[in-house]
Amino acid sequence: MWSEPLIEVAAPMREIEVNRAYIPEARAVLPDGETCVVVDAYGRLFTVSLSTGELVRVKSGPQGVSVLSVTPDGRLMATAMHAFGEYGIRIWELEGWTVTMELPGHSHPILAVSAVGQIVVTAARDGTRVWDLHRGSCRFTLPGTEEVMWVAVTHDERHVITMSWDRSIVLWDPRTGVLLRTLRGADSRVPV
Repeated sequence: MWSEPLIEVAAPMREIEVNRAYIPEARAVLPDGETCVVVDAYGRLFTVSLSTGELVRVKSGPQGVSVLSVTPDGRLMATAMHAFGEYGIRIWELEGWTVTMELPGHSHPILAVSAVGQIVVTAARDGTRVWDLHRGSCRFTLPGTEEVMWVAVTHDERHVITMSWDRSIVLWDPRTGVLLRTLRGADSRVPV
C-alpha cells in the first residue's frame, strides 16, 4: 500500500507541502515571485501561493509531463505532452489557465523545454527543435542534438543554448539553426 508523497516547494521562509500531488515532476516559479506551478505524474497542475502556502488551483493536464517552462513575462507556459505515441508541447495562456496550442512532433519523451516570447525549444532523443509560436509550427531541428539534456533561450530571443550529456555547451541562432559557437567542448573528465 502506498501513501501519497508530498510536494515540497522551497520558499525563503517556509517549506510548503501539497498533499494531493502524486510524484511531483516539474516546477516553476512565475515572474510575480508569488506563484509556483507544480506538475505531478498524473499531469495535474498545482498552483501554490508562496507567501501563504495555500493551494490556489488544480488544473488537469496530460499525463507524463516532466518538464515545463514559463516565459519571462509570465504570459505563457509550455509543458511537455504525450498523446497517441507522439510527444510534443502544450502551450498555456496563464491569465485564464487555458491551452491555446498543441504542437506534436517528437518521437521520444521531451527532456528539456525553454520558452521565451514566441520561441519554444524542446530537447528529446530525436533532436532539439525550435518552435515558432506565432506560426504554430516547428522551425527546424538543430543538427546533431540528439544527446541534449538542457536548453535555454535568451530573453532577447537571439540565442539558443544547449548542453549535452558529454557536458558540451553550444550557442545557436534560433532564426537559422546555425551553430554560432561551442562554448565548452565535450570533456571526458567530467562525469555524466
